[in-house]
Amino acid sequence: MAFSITAAYALVEVVAGVATGSLALISDAAHMGTDVLGLGLALAAIRLARRPAAGRRTYGTYRLEVLAAIINGLLLFGVAFYVLYEAVQRFRDPVEVPGLPVLVVAVVGLVVNLISFRLLTAGAKESLNVKGAYFEVLADMLGSVGVQVEPADHTEEPVGF
Repeated sequence: MAFSITAAYALVEVVAGVATGSLALISDAAHMGTDVLGLGLALAAIRLARRPAAGRRTYGTYRLEVLAAIINGLLLFGVAFYVLYEAVQRFRDPVEVPGLPVLVVAVVGLVVNLISFRLLTAGAKESLNVKGAYFEVLADMLGSVGVQVEPADHTEEPVGF
């Protein structure tokens, strides 16, 4: 359930981010995208790890969860580097961002993250990957709050430089 609603809303944030030119929404959408990938990897790893042991492969299926967690961590680094690159570009050439559409999408994104967070609470105690996705959704909730406190109808320019 968390996988489905997060995937659907990540697409909404991508469209809204591109339409408004908001790096904050695009960044949040990318983080939600890594949540979707992380949840998908977690689901696949959990299902594979629960399969009965094969004759020659009695040990390796539980390592899938660890490998999925590593892949998810690498994806988060990729998103961070993309956002950093885009932010530097915005310092050079600021973009006008309309506040109200960004705020509306961010508020709904926060609600989606709260629902996903609640859905993942029980599974976070049982699986390393679900726990990772749980913390990613928590970080996304903070990101949604950050988008909401961003000043409305402004040009994204560096502050305090």
